[in-house]
Amino acid sequence: MPAMFYEMPYAVLYTVFFVAGFGRGHLTYSIAKYFTEHAVLGRQANHRWVQAIQGWLQSPRLASGTTMLHRYGLIAVPACYLTIGLQTVVLAAAGVIGMPRLKFALAQLPGVAVWAAIYSTIGWAAWEAMITQAATSWIGIAVLVALLSVVVMLVIQRRLKQAAASNRSRIHPTDPAGNTHQQQ
Repeated sequence: MPAMFYEMPYAVLYTVFFVAGFGRGHLTYSIAKYFTEHAVLGRQANHRWVQAIQGWLQSPRLASGTTMLHRYGLIAVPACYLTIGLQTVVLAAAGVIGMPRLKFALAQLPGVAVWAAIYSTIGWAAWEAMITQAATSWIGIAVLVALLSVVVMLVIQRRLKQAAASNRSRIHPTDPAGNTHQQQ
């Protein structure tokens, strides 16, 4: 944690984390809601980053968040703050399915409150300790290099598959019924 946070009273630190958690969650929800409405209205994505966001909003990963919301209802929103890896997906899924803004904001409050309590006490210190330990030991550095290598390989593999799929669709286009036609 930055040194200035160590000198803050707990209530101020908690408030900083609460506002950050609430803002991040609401921003994630709002971006997903905006781009979903943008796509539903049939507006073209003119920028690559807009296409990337719209692609992610249609991904299987986001579908898992939507499934959680349909299965568990509103409780999935505060519960996602206690998870690692599902938080962004569930918050964005709430925007995609069009959860009303006030309902989403109220559902966020208990999750953000617990998240801020964890991060303003032991949570940040735990992250800092793990990063420090990883960065100061040969084993930690080796693990970080291995993880980074795996991520790079997965990204390259995904892009190669996307390029191959794009090439196949240009070679063998399909009509609206899904029938493949050879180009002459």
